[in-house]
Amino acid sequence: MKLSTALTKLEREVKELTLCAWCQYASPYASFITEPKNSLDYLFVRCVWCGAATNYTLKGRDEYEKEALRLFEGKRSGECYRDVRVFAALEWYYCWQHVKRWAVDDEEELKKAVHEFTAKKRKEAEQANAPKEKLKGKALKRAETEEKAMAFFRQMLEEEKKRHSPYTFNLPDEIEKLRTEITSVKDEYVEGQWVKPLDVEYWFRWELYLCQVAELCEKVLWKKLRPETKDALNFLTQFVAKLEQKRLERINELVELGAKRKAEREEAEAKRKAEREAEEEKHRQEREARSNPTPFYERTRQW
Repeated sequence: MKLSTALTKLEREVKELTLCAWCQYASPYASFITEPKNSLDYLFVRCVWCGAATNYTLKGRDEYEKEALRLFEGKRSGECYRDVRVFAALEWYYCWQHVKRWAVDDEEELKKAVHEFTAKKRKEAEQANAPKEKLKGKALKRAETEEKAMAFFRQMLEEEKKRHSPYTFNLPDEIEKLRTEITSVKDEYVEGQWVKPLDVEYWFRWELYLCQVAELCEKVLWKKLRPETKDALNFLTQFVAKLEQKRLERINELVELGAKRKAEREEAEAKRKAEREAEEEKHRQEREARSNPTPFYERTRQW
């Protein structure tokens, strides 16, 4: 190994020792520096936990995304508990990635997006249920780094919450109420079986919820609803309504089938009852005939 290569590797390892677990996880994707770039296409950010600085590129992002990034990136000292715009920017940026998937005008493109999305979700479900393969080498190291980073991130968020909560605004409560309204779909017990929403309905209800969160945040950030968000909401609202209608049709079919079976049972029971009554009447008449035999002169008269 060349001396320069060895020194570069050593410098990188020494620098990583000064980084927090989250920045160590992000280090392969970020170039940590000490000076900001004098350009509007970059955002200079320092980690609030270890002080590591980096320039996030803003190239390829529209003005709304740039504004949201500037509002929330690098702010983990309680700003999202005090400033509703910081909180809204953080929530919107996450939801915006989902809005873009459904903000499509072309019907064929929407069908393609639905197919790709459902195929992806089914694959994720299969992978979650399948036995996990043992990782080795770099993959194992990367997975361990990610696990430590996520644990560290959750711990820092929890500490931030303890120090700065509660929120000084009502937007989080509105989002939680919205989540409950959209995603709480109850199973129904119909004719001896549970009718559960299909996985597809759960998936698209969650997508609709995220788009509606984006709507709430946009009204806080820019006092208006973006056309892309409006298009995504229109499509998902109609699509979820169709999925819900299919589920209600399944319930109605079961109810009708149950009513039909009940009528058939009642008809069969009525028929059996009539047969029993006829048989009982026959037996009664026979018993009466045996207990009241016809006199001899009446029998001879019949001869």
